[in-house]
Amino acid sequence: MEFIIAAIILGLGGSLHCVGMCGPLIISIPFEQNTGIKKITAIIVYFFSKAAIYAVMGAFFALIGWSFKIITLQQWLSVVAGIFIILFAVYPLYFQKKLASINFFAALKTSFKKNMLQNTLWSYMQLGALNALLPCGLIYTALLAAAATSSVLKGTLFMFIFGITSAIPLMVLAIAKTGINMSLRQKLRPVTMYLSIIIGLLLIIRGLGLGIPYLSPVYGPHGEVISCH
Repeated sequence: MEFIIAAIILGLGGSLHCVGMCGPLIISIPFEQNTGIKKITAIIVYFFSKAAIYAVMGAFFALIGWSFKIITLQQWLSVVAGIFIILFAVYPLYFQKKLASINFFAALKTSFKKNMLQNTLWSYMQLGALNALLPCGLIYTALLAAAATSSVLKGTLFMFIFGITSAIPLMVLAIAKTGINMSLRQKLRPVTMYLSIIIGLLLIIRGLGLGIPYLSPVYGPHGEVISCH
């Protein structure tokens, strides 16, 4: 259950970051071309599609984490994931600029713009999926945390729950269409940084096997958890 709690905390805490960084993008999507139930349906389809892609990505990263568990490197994976999470939090612009320069992400942005010209549930589904693939330090933080679960089921659920909880304020924003000014974005950014650093430190402590119950268990030679009591 601890991974579910972690996903909710990261999702709700990171939602402030999402409002600041992705708010303008959400406002630009023409949900208002629809009214009433059609508008609500379009918004739900968009964010459900986004969360579903997160879940698929979570399954993939958790599978990598599971393979590390098989070769008894689970502890090292947790430590390395924690270190990268902290680096993403402290130097987000550096990593995002590097990722944005990759042709794959440039193609995503082009496809995103094309789908914005349409007004069908299929186009909103594609927009949600494409949004999930755009470079974002918070998403990479969540994916590394999902990998550290070393379970495909847990990693999938972790990312889906993260996707739903982080989308709550964005769904409100999509309905209200309220602008996000730059000063608010700057105020919200540190919240995500501190939250990511805390999660990174927790993963590092978990991987060190300090014998702390639930927080930093000791692992056996085959990757099994040895009781800390």
